Amino acid sequence: MDTRLRTSFVPKKTLVSRSTAQGGGSVINPFLSLGIIIFFMSAALTGGAYLYKALIQKQIASNKADLVKARESFEEKTIIEWKRRDNRLKVAAELLNLHKVISPIFTTLEATTLRTTRFMNFNFTSADDGSLFIKMKGEGLSYTSVALLSDSFNAQKKIKDPVFSDLSLSDKGGVNFLFTGSLDPSLVSYKETFNQTEETSF
Repeated sequence: MDTRLRTSFVPKKTLVSRSTAQGGGSVINPFLSLGIIIFFMSAALTGGAYLYKALIQKQIASNKADLVKARESFEEKTIIEWKRRDNRLKVAAELLNLHKVISPIFTTLEATTLRTTRFMNFNFTSADDGSLFIKMKGEGLSYTSVALLSDSFNAQKKIKDPVFSDLSLSDKGGVNFLFTGSLDPSLVSYKETFNQTEETSF
């Protein structure tokens, strides 16, 4: 009689993994993950834009408040004083532009008049429209001297329309004449004279 105990290690039922029995495992959908990421990124960008807009509006409001304070800090008396000074400067500039000097006329006549001629008087007039005129009586050694003087005055650009008239013999044997002509306004302009002086000084 065989008394050995027989044991069998063959399972009666097939072992099934719990994971397989519970539904075959879970799989993550990649499209769902991408959508979640995009959603959170959009939310972050929207929040950042909103905060930036709020910051800019706050900065603008602060700048406006500073500007109002700056305007209020100026006293009315100070503003009135500035306006008065500005008006004075404008009047001074206008007077400077209208101011005339006579000395350049004599400098021009000295450079243009010949040694054989001379002037015995000088008359200067200014019209309302700004036109300038001179009238002088003169004397030359001869008719030739007067003719050469006429050529010299015609070559002078600052003297316009020079006219020599009323020629007559003097008691000393010379020739008397009357000169009339107009002047370039820039010749007697203080502003032009000042600018020329500044240019020649450099």
